[in-house]
Amino acid sequence: MKFMKWAFGAALALALSAAAIAANLPQVPSSASFSDPSQIVGTLNQWSLYLSGQPNAMGTPATAGNFGLGTYCTASGATPQTCNGSRGQVSFTNVTAAGNTNATAQVINNSMVTAASACTVTLQVAGAGGSGPVVTSAVPGAGTLTVVISNATATTTGSFTPTLAFQCFN
Repeated sequence: MKFMKWAFGAALALALSAAAIAANLPQVPSSASFSDPSQIVGTLNQWSLYLSGQPNAMGTPATAGNFGLGTYCTASGATPQTCNGSRGQVSFTNVTAAGNTNATAQVINNSMVTAASACTVTLQVAGAGGSGPVVTSAVPGAGTLTVVISNATATTTGSFTPTLAFQCFN
């Protein structure tokens, strides 16, 4: 009997916590283009776009009362680049790091970043064969994210276009 009470209480707590977590998630529309079983892939793709902050057939997440997991941006060119989103990819042109040194700091101007932001950055594209470029620091500031790429080997990276993927939480 005690186990039954405990199990019921645990199930109720689980259901209530799941409802609280899902309270802000958008409902999938019940129109024909979403409710037809043969459209499940398209429906899931639209829902995924919605959750990532992209406007789509389900609506525009930027409006009040809608939910999004953050906006996504892209940019490319010489430093600094402007990419206003909570996550994104930025490619920087003509970056070079001699062996065992730091490259010039790459700057992402981003109106969503503050000095208190917690940001992660990963390098998506490497340099010349035998070189070892790595992200050694990512420092958020008021409207900027400054990323330093270091070359961890004696081989110069040569001129390359590193693509940095970032995500920041405020």
